[in-house]
This record gives sequence, C-alpha cells and structure tokens, in this order.
Amino acid sequence: FVQVAFNLSDVASFLVPVCFYLAYFIFPLPATLLSKRIGLRHGLVVSLAIMAVGTGLFGECVNARWYAGALSGLTVIGAGLSLLQITINPYVSFLGDHDRAAQRIAIMGVANKFAGIVAPSLFAIIVMPHVGEVAASIHNAPVGPERDAILIKFTTAVHTPYRVMAGLLALLAILVARSSLPEITIEQGVTTQDPVRQGSPL
Repeated sequence: FVQVAFNLSDVASFLVPVCFYLAYFIFPLPATLLSKRIGLRHGLVVSLAIMAVGTGLFGECVNARWYAGALSGLTVIGAGLSLLQITINPYVSFLGDHDRAAQRIAIMGVANKFAGIVAPSLFAIIVMPHVGEVAASIHNAPVGPERDAILIKFTTAVHTPYRVMAGLLALLAILVARSSLPEITIEQGVTTQDPVRQGSPL
C-alpha cells in the first residue's frame, strides 16, 4: 500500500517495517524508566495517548502524501506500543488473584495473536484488492495531474479509518484514566489502594 501510495522503490518501502520495529529497539528502556516514575496504570494511559497521536499523524501524512511524516507516525506508534507492552504485562499479572496471573497473561497473548491475524486480514480485504488496480492505473497514466489525482484518491481512502482509530485510542486512554483501576508501582508490584500488599516483591 505505502509503496503504491508514495510511488516508492522496494528499498524505500522497506523503511516502513524498519522504522516501526526500530522503535521497539530504541524505546523500551525509556519506557521502562517512565513506567517506574508514573506507575503502570498511568503508563497504560500514556501509551494509548501516544498511539493515538501516532495513528493520527500517520493518517494525516499519508493523506498529504508526505512519506517522511508517515514514517514518523509509524515510529510514534511503535513507541506507544513499546510502553504499552511494558506496562500491561506486569499490570495484568498483579491485577487480581496471584494464582491466576499466568492464565490472564495467556488470555492476553491469545487475544494479541488473534488481533494480529484479524487486523491484517481486514486490511487486505478492504484495501489490498484496489492496490493492484491503482498500481496499473498509475503505470498507464502519464506523469502529471492525472497520475497525482489517482494517488490522491487512493491515499484519501485510508484517511478516515486512521482518524477513527486515533479517536478510539484517545477515547480508550480517557476511559482508563477515569476508571477505578488501582495504581500499581513497577518496583513493588503493589496497589496504592491495597495497603496489605505494601512491600510485596515484584
């Protein structure tokens, strides 16, 4: 999709996964330090907010056909996902009965893998059938306004879905921030609402 949208070579389009996964290499340590400072629940809120910003940025930059900006949006999404994974795993472990912590983590893993299958499949069904048609149209169209019009129409199609996803992520961040979920510190693995567990090891 990105290769067609920005009229890129194979090498240039490979920067898409490189930027996304490079964020997993760069941001885990800063994300860990941040989660230690603000707590796991607040870290979860911040991670969702960062992902909302990155998703919105990617959608806007694709719509504007600004490749460097789209890569920046993917990097921000990757940073948010790094913080999300660092905060959600220990949070779920301590949120509830200790004996069922492994079960909760396993359920999260299944849900994550399921989403990893469903989301690309939906994207392939909705968007990818048009990619070949657009690529052929671009190949046959002369360089100039006609080709630009085809590309603009193509990139505009994903603008609204990404805005919707950004809005949903922002809404989820607000709901988590206003929820009654307890705060858990990453150093102690205790909730501020449960003084009985103060001092228990991580």
